[in-house]
Amino acid sequence: MVTIILPWLLAAAPGPLTSPAPAADRGDVRSGPPLLHTFPLTHAGGRGAVRVVGVDASCACLRKDVSRPVLEPGESAELTLAVNTLTQPAGPNVWRVTIRYVVEPTPAEQKLELIVRANLVREVTVQPPAVA
Repeated sequence: MVTIILPWLLAAAPGPLTSPAPAADRGDVRSGPPLLHTFPLTHAGGRGAVRVVGVDASCACLRKDVSRPVLEPGESAELTLAVNTLTQPAGPNVWRVTIRYVVEPTPAEQKLELIVRANLVREVTVQPPAVA
């Protein structure tokens, strides 16, 4: 008998750290003030604490803040992102962050990717952006 395994059936099951909406489309956003978006995070696993060991951003324009770096099963936290819109080009933009975490006591690192999309509308240009 020949067994055929289809690659899309081998997709990894989601990890214990989840976000109900891992992608956010903010539509048209005016450049100038920071674009803020908060992702709710939940430890949906059965056992072991989730410890956030890092948050990697797709660009230096992102400030990121995790409200609680350690979650027990069933607990929630928030990841707030602030995008410096003055340093970003006008038009469609996509910003990605990857949360790296471990489920204690195992040291194996897992990842959760979150995405924010927006169409930046530039009405005023400030050069250099640090002046703002």
